[in-house]
Amino acid sequence: MKISKITIITILILIIPVIIVYPMNLSTPKGNIRIKIISEETNTGLKDVKVKLIDIDTFDTTNEDGYIDFKNIPFGKYELSLKKDGYPEKREEITVHSKKNNIELKLNKKYEIYSFQKWPERVSEKLKDKIEDKKIKNTTLSFLCSVTLKQDQICECSDRIIKILRTKFDEIISNGNKIIPTEDQKVRTAISEELIRQSKDKKSFDKTSLITLGNKLGIRRFIKLDLMAEKEFYRALVTGVDVETEALDGLSFELLLQKDDSLHKDCKK
Repeated sequence: MKISKITIITILILIIPVIIVYPMNLSTPKGNIRIKIISEETNTGLKDVKVKLIDIDTFDTTNEDGYIDFKNIPFGKYELSLKKDGYPEKREEITVHSKKNNIELKLNKKYEIYSFQKWPERVSEKLKDKIEDKKIKNTTLSFLCSVTLKQDQICECSDRIIKILRTKFDEIISNGNKIIPTEDQKVRTAISEELIRQSKDKKSFDKTSLITLGNKLGIRRFIKLDLMAEKEFYRALVTGVDVETEALDGLSFELLLQKDDSLHKDCKK
């Protein structure tokens, strides 16, 4: 039986793409990923975490038990972005190397944020109220350590070179409230230089060291406190908005409070 040229050409047209694609499929195996996001505080699954595979721009949200599935992902390394309200964003690198990939990741609720609309006359009362809401009943909080912060270090641990101070909580806050409100660039520069000098000279380190000036976004208020109450250590950071654009009585600020047992190593009573 003779096969016409047209038939042969038609068959070739149908077969050639299969021949080309088949080895390509063999060279790029794919797998499924099951990810579980766990809370470090409770060691249970976290729901409503937005998980994004950055490299291939696909995302989904974890279910009630903290699970999320991605299917038919080519083998290789990928960067994950994890986002959830109340938690700092986290990035992780994962590897897809088999048909089934089970991955467990943890999120740490590093800071709890309390916002105030204005800078009150006695900030310490507001802060103590919030701290007492956390069932820290000792109202005579002691200031243990201060730190100089850069803009990109707001949520990182304090420098180890800081001299421990023994100053009452009220005095620290009121002192910080008096130093910042100035529009004089020379005064701001002088304060900033003094803080740098004091951070290098532990003997002269005093209450003015609570304030760091001159980050990338303009002059802002940063007060980093490490607190001790009832033998439990807490790390706090108070941040304020630009003093270049707002009057002192209109400043807003946040208290970020974190229980931090590691402070036992860095701060002494």
